[in-house]
This record gives sequence, C-alpha cells and structure tokens, in this order.
Amino acid sequence: MGEILDVQAGPVPEPSQEGVIRVHARALRDGTLGWITVSASSGVNYLVRGGNIFKAVRSTQFEEEGTGSSVPVHAGQEMEVLDCSRQGLARFKVRHGQQIGWISMDDLQAA
Repeated sequence: MGEILDVQAGPVPEPSQEGVIRVHARALRDGTLGWITVSASSGVNYLVRGGNIFKAVRSTQFEEEGTGSSVPVHAGQEMEVLDCSRQGLARFKVRHGQQIGWISMDDLQAA
C-alpha cells in the first residue's frame, strides 16, 4: 500500500489465468523488479494509475543541477518527477519553479 511503481512492460493478460492483467514494474523505494497483478478476473483492481506530481513529506534540501547551490524544500511543496532510474532517488523539477535536482523517494509522497 502506498508503493510507487515504474512500469517497465504491460499491461498484459496473464496467459495461465483468464481475465488477470499484469505489469512488469520496479518499486521505486528499493528497486525490486517483478510482475504485479493489476486486476483479477473477479474485477478487483490492485493498482491505481498515478501521476508524476509528488509532495515533500518533510523539509529537506537538495543540490541544484548546474549550479551546485543548496535549495531548501519545504514540507508540502510539490515536485514534478522527471526520472526515477536511480534506486531510491527521484530527479525532479520544483513545481512552480525552475530548479532541478535529485531527492530521496523517502522524502516524497504522491500528491
């Protein structure tokens, strides 16, 4: 519950179980990669589509790309995630701003 996934492939039907839809995804918190059931033949949905807008859960700071300046991030501040290819980290742009940097996924939650 509350896990953020980066879908690598799918959604695709599970060949061995009629009506089951799966995705191949990576968990952003720990990098675990595997197949995950999106919905079952009974109509139950296990995953919901998210977006790329997150909020900081606590005040922190990051180093701005290009300048190396330390930029404060306030709890509740919105970020647009641009890249999540590094395990446990997200490259983001400050929403309503121009600064870009990397931040721990532990400091973010889906908006």
